[in-house]
Amino acid sequence: TSGNPLERQVVDITLKKLAIAERFGVPLVVAGAGEVEHEDQLETLYSHLREIGDAAAKRGITYCFETHPGICCDHRKMLKTMADLDHPHLKLNFDTGNIFYYNEHIECEIALSKVCHHVKHIHLKDTSGEYRQWYFPAIGHGGAVDFFGVLQLMRTIGFQGPYSLEIEGVAEKEELSLEEYQQRIVDSVKHLKTCGYFDQPTT
Repeated sequence: TSGNPLERQVVDITLKKLAIAERFGVPLVVAGAGEVEHEDQLETLYSHLREIGDAAAKRGITYCFETHPGICCDHRKMLKTMADLDHPHLKLNFDTGNIFYYNEHIECEIALSKVCHHVKHIHLKDTSGEYRQWYFPAIGHGGAVDFFGVLQLMRTIGFQGPYSLEIEGVAEKEELSLEEYQQRIVDSVKHLKTCGYFDQPTT
């Protein structure tokens, strides 16, 4: 992401990045949808996002909005944004950790169930589920996300990925060694295997 696409210069940078992504054969990119301070800015933001969507379409790319503050912060805003834009190359990235970090009193699986048909990419991130608490440990060590439930929900609608693993760490902890970072990845993959992420879906 390059900033808030409400700003013209951010749009221009994003268009250049889409050209680079195309050269590498990338079919999906994840970036922020942006935010507005005043309602009268919304149509400008939408216009810029449609421009990005049109450029992505020409390059065979789908631009997936990250679960970040702004117009895709929670499932209600995501649904409104998807309905208002109605663009085949502007879809959602659902972040299982960020949905807790940026929202109070929310359930990950319920939120995902509301928007799942618009989701083209998922960030698998664990968390303790506390609002604005930077606690993103190895998958299976946070406790708030039902990764098995996420997988089953998405398989019921035919989604087969991609999923990206995100381990952003825990605040107020000492810097880990390389081996400790690697162990977080090992632990995460092990947990995802027990949930069935590496199994071939049955037809």
